[in-house]
Amino acid sequence: MAERITPATRKILQKVYKERTQKVIDEGIQKGTLMQEQDGWHSEAGQRMEEQALLSSKIAVDTAVQLHSSEEMSGPEQNEAVEMGHRVKTNFLDDEEIIDYALKHSIPPTELVTNVHLLSTIDKQYLTQILEGIDNITEMVVSDKSPVGKALLKAKRNDTIVYGRNMRIKVLNGPDAIEPSPFLKIEIDDGE
Repeated sequence: MAERITPATRKILQKVYKERTQKVIDEGIQKGTLMQEQDGWHSEAGQRMEEQALLSSKIAVDTAVQLHSSEEMSGPEQNEAVEMGHRVKTNFLDDEEIIDYALKHSIPPTELVTNVHLLSTIDKQYLTQILEGIDNITEMVVSDKSPVGKALLKAKRNDTIVYGRNMRIKVLNGPDAIEPSPFLKIEIDDGE
């Protein structure tokens, strides 16, 4: 089954694939020039260049596989139970890092809201770049394969669920506690 990714992730992946493919082409040209000018494959520089070219090719192929083995996510179909593509407003009740953060910022731990975006592994890999500079406490992207993501799937408002080693998460009860993630609507400049 194809992994479902956000439209923004698809654009990022297309851009990354284009850049990585261009890098392979550029390295091939450099390698060809080196082979003509110097000792070719037998030189140390030639061997290093060959290793780099193989690595760059593998990375470009891996990116192509991610791109072509995924399909674009349109979003959740309902907002009653958590599914892929939702942003879930939660309280992490037992996570020491989150409790410490709350106390450091003079927030009662039970009042610290963490927006958990339940997306794919590929989304998590690429969209976290957008969250640079934002703490991973109040906005968190998790995949459906992570302990938190697995636990949240199918949870409903006001549910307290357990993940990992008896760590509890409470899904808030408000009307906006389970909504489509804003990541589904993010516009990415494709650079063209």
